[in-house]
Amino acid sequence: MNETLLAQVSIIMVMVGTPGPNNFLLLNSGVNFGVRRSLPLLAGIIIGCLVMLLALATGLEEVFVRYPLSLTIMRLVSAGFLAYLVIKLLQTRSANSPAGSVGKPLGFWQGAAFQWVNPKAWMMCLSLITAGVVHSNMALLLVTFAITALPLLLAWNLGGLALRQWLSVGARLVWFNRVMALLLLSCVVLIF
Repeated sequence: MNETLLAQVSIIMVMVGTPGPNNFLLLNSGVNFGVRRSLPLLAGIIIGCLVMLLALATGLEEVFVRYPLSLTIMRLVSAGFLAYLVIKLLQTRSANSPAGSVGKPLGFWQGAAFQWVNPKAWMMCLSLITAGVVHSNMALLLVTFAITALPLLLAWNLGGLALRQWLSVGARLVWFNRVMALLLLSCVVLIF
């Protein structure tokens, strides 16, 4: 394995495997909806990151250099969307609530679009691009990302599923969703 590929795999493992907005969403989705119903979200996260990597490799990064205000706008949109997700989590009822009160899971397009306002996804993609990607090995980076990210994201979702039974007692699910909301809120704070 060459040094560039090793650096990229390391970046992917650290950025995808550690807590962040995507992981909190997948953990929460695993708890509230299970793995099967969370797969569109998981696929959207991966595809959204792949598209972002392609866009950055083909010159999107230059927009941020030429127009620094675009970074500020991205931060504001990111904070707004994360705040919206926090509100949705705070509105979640307990497992004993009437059917349908938990809502529905985020889907493919929401997961893919979320990457464009996810500050951690931006940091990861920019780090990967600056870790030595040239157009000749972009395909390798995309495949490496998908192969490395899939089991890490799935582990977060399965972690949520593992907690599901325990959280079905009393108001534990409500409190779990509140903690997830606070963790997402901490991501909003870290943007600024």
